[in-house]
Amino acid sequence: MAKPICILILGMHRSGTSALTKGLSLFGLDLPQDLLDKSKDNPHGYWESRAVIQLNDEILQSAKSNLLDYHEFPSSWYEQEQYKIYKEQAVKILKDNFSSSEIFLLKDPRICKLTSFWLRSLQAFGAEVRAVIPFRNPLEVVASMQARGIYPKIAEACWLRYVIDAEYRTRHMIREFFPCEYLFQEGNYNLLKELLYNLKLSSLNGSKAVRDELASFIKKEDRHYHYDAKDLQMKQEYWNATKIIYNNLESMVHRELCKEQKRTPNSFFRYQMDLAKRIFEKEIYFWENGCPVERSE
Repeated sequence: MAKPICILILGMHRSGTSALTKGLSLFGLDLPQDLLDKSKDNPHGYWESRAVIQLNDEILQSAKSNLLDYHEFPSSWYEQEQYKIYKEQAVKILKDNFSSSEIFLLKDPRICKLTSFWLRSLQAFGAEVRAVIPFRNPLEVVASMQARGIYPKIAEACWLRYVIDAEYRTRHMIREFFPCEYLFQEGNYNLLKELLYNLKLSSLNGSKAVRDELASFIKKEDRHYHYDAKDLQMKQEYWNATKIIYNNLESMVHRELCKEQKRTPNSFFRYQMDLAKRIFEKEIYFWENGCPVERSE
């Protein structure tokens, strides 16, 4: 019997993860059965499991962390006895929601911080994992989170942490990066089909009914902030790491990585991500200690 396939949606809060998850589900991918209710912040639904959210919050709390903690999740946590207990709970949640699924979607932005935990749990469940990393211009993410009472620099730091961790932990698997703005384009149906094809799921062809439902679900007016890469570069108050990573993601998606580099596009991408991670750690240190940070021109 073939292994079930889990499509892991790994994106920062306010990055289009909900719309993407729902959009992919229209092609026949299973959603969790215990869905979180809609809210004022997300009137179209979150499309994520209540039990997964609760478990993730408990795990973060057990490590003295939370969803707005921009520090790396401690690797020492996996050496503690509670890790095994939480892993058993995660496998039970997966069985309760996806025991009869062939292809299913798992999404909660907190999983970016806990990617290693969920990859181990999904392996114990018996699933093959492939990842989608949706990303959004950090100016838009920060604006959206600021409107919800989150301090801008905390939001930027979290954007960096979530993206860095999601990218690093999925280097060994089939994965795709997906810009949030693709969801709001007229050709979003074809872009999602292309995404599924790149995930080796070409058998999920969709239909006119899927196209129509997608059009009725995702509206252009649901995108409340509009910035491009040039806008980000002009923001002197934003960290160098933020600019490097966003430009790197954009280049990877559009296959515009420098052809003059001796490295392959994929290895150059990873080099840039690792460089940005080191810069981020330095910038965080300076920021937390009230030191000035050098800005790129």
